[in-house]
Amino acid sequence: VNGAGASMSTEPKETEATAELDAQGLLQLQNQVMSQQDTELETMEKAINSTKHIALAIGEEADLQTRLLDDLEDEVEVTNMRTRAATA
Repeated sequence: VNGAGASMSTEPKETEATAELDAQGLLQLQNQVMSQQDTELETMEKAINSTKHIALAIGEEADLQTRLLDDLEDEVEVTNMRTRAATA
């Protein structure tokens, strides 16, 4: 079987960062890495939330502009009808 599932079945490999560590050292390293990942995830969450708010504001502005253009189109049509009636 290929894909992500296949890599999960292999044994973990020793790295330079873990080669000299005992169980306590591995646990400390794991906690440090997880803490760093948590910090990075919090940063990503802030950026994503900011992007979401910007996207929502852009959507609201687009909706407003669409309504304004629809209103303008209606007014132009009324003006055209009046002009035709006045020149007929």
